[in-house]
Amino acid sequence: MTDQMSDLLKDNKQETDTYHDQENLLRIAVTSDRLSWLFLALFTVTGIFIALFLYWYIKSTFSVEQLVVYLLFAITPFVLGGFLWIASRALSEVIYLLMDIEDNTRKPKSHEA
Repeated sequence: MTDQMSDLLKDNKQETDTYHDQENLLRIAVTSDRLSWLFLALFTVTGIFIALFLYWYIKSTFSVEQLVVYLLFAITPFVLGGFLWIASRALSEVIYLLMDIEDNTRKPKSHEA
């Protein structure tokens, strides 16, 4: 009886995950996905407010040389928000992809009685 118990314990230890906790990885992926949309919304709203402010400011003091600087300043939040959105979405998709690869390459468990 003790030999069977020790064999079951050995089999149980071999079946446990030693590389990652799947729930934690899913939580990280979902959080990264949600943060990506938050980044995109936040920087889009910020960019719109900056563009509106610069529009009213440019109307009063307009010069062609300053227009390029104003446009670069107005585009910066959109570029930063887009970059953070892409990076956060890529992180979540890479986590999902690696978890799928790990699940597909794992040996199937034998259900022997």
